[in-house]
Amino acid sequence: RGGGGSGPLVLPGKYSVTVTPQGGAAMKSEVTVGPDPRFQITEADRTARHAVVMSAYALQEQLGAARDAAQALSLQIAPIRQFLTAAGEGGKSALQTLENISPELTRVSGEIARALQAAARAESAIDSYPGLPTASQVRDLDWAWEDATKSVTELDRILREEMAAVYAALGPGSTWKEIAPAPIPVK
Repeated sequence: RGGGGSGPLVLPGKYSVTVTPQGGAAMKSEVTVGPDPRFQITEADRTARHAVVMSAYALQEQLGAARDAAQALSLQIAPIRQFLTAAGEGGKSALQTLENISPELTRVSGEIARALQAAARAESAIDSYPGLPTASQVRDLDWAWEDATKSVTELDRILREEMAAVYAALGPGSTWKEIAPAPIPVK
């Protein structure tokens, strides 16, 4: 786990490591990571276990953009609602669209958060035990991937279709930046 961040442990092997201190020159070295001698696990099982851990980690990484897009849109809803309300009859149609989006966005944001939590739980549980993941853990992670794909697809539909109409109604001089759709998670 380099750089003070968190993430899955690496598999045993040789790695090239580069450290660049702020304002300094890059320092390179090779590091050999051996298997933990406390745990008796075959190389094949270690590799299979690592693949599942990396899948959970990848899902978390990929959902970050969707979480950020949903949060950014949530922050825009109230001020756009206020602007469209003040616009009177001219903003009525876009205001109705925005009112329909609000509960959808709340639901989708919750689904994205649940998928993130499921992936984090799976990664933590599997990474903290040296054996193979259970069938239940693998199934739960597969479901998290499915849920994430559906949720991000729904968020992107809201952004591409419904919010596009709202942004268009705000006019070309609008101060609100359009939120870009998030990439669909790829397993």
